[in-house]
Amino acid sequence: GYAVRTIYVVWEEPGTSGGIKLAVAQYDERDGKGRPWPPQASWLDWITTTPVTIIANAGTSTNISPNVVIDGNGNAAIAWVQNSSTASNVKFQKRILANLITGSDQQFTMASGVIASAPSLTSHRYDGTNTNNMELAWALSSGGVACALFNGSTWSSPFLLSPSGEAVSLSESKVGGPARYAIYLTSSGPLYSINSKYIAAPITLSSPVT
Repeated sequence: GYAVRTIYVVWEEPGTSGGIKLAVAQYDERDGKGRPWPPQASWLDWITTTPVTIIANAGTSTNISPNVVIDGNGNAAIAWVQNSSTASNVKFQKRILANLITGSDQQFTMASGVIASAPSLTSHRYDGTNTNNMELAWALSSGGVACALFNGSTWSSPFLLSPSGEAVSLSESKVGGPARYAIYLTSSGPLYSINSKYIAAPITLSSPVT
């Protein structure tokens, strides 16, 4: 049947006045019978008349490469990279749909001299159980793919999913249960090969990333 769909859009803006921005819209399918998906921008009702600043750039600190998914409660879960002159961090923040206030924050700091790539984030909102669980993955400039798991209330420590790889993206599969896979490229080439790594749930954490 027809429903009201919520659409989240995140992006980065450069410069000292920039940072990570969020806009939220809703699309009432009852107003668009016969219209194709996805809807045109003119069909949307924007909840945020002014974009919400998730985090602002400050000094030498820049925030880039945002990624957004929706959790089991319809809230926005956002991950991005924050780089400064002293550290590279993968950051996470949840925004509550009802009022867009911050629901939770998390930061994973890379080892000295290591830079994180654009993170990939996936949720379990359609799995039927554990709908607020998530996986977060990113590649390391030192080599390897790191991953952290969210059980609905707390994050695991990051662990090394693969000792090599770059340009990581998470995907899901319904075959055999709510499985998640990390898809990534080899760290050297050409030719570059595409690799996949199954993220078991639950998983025994090993090779901590600090």
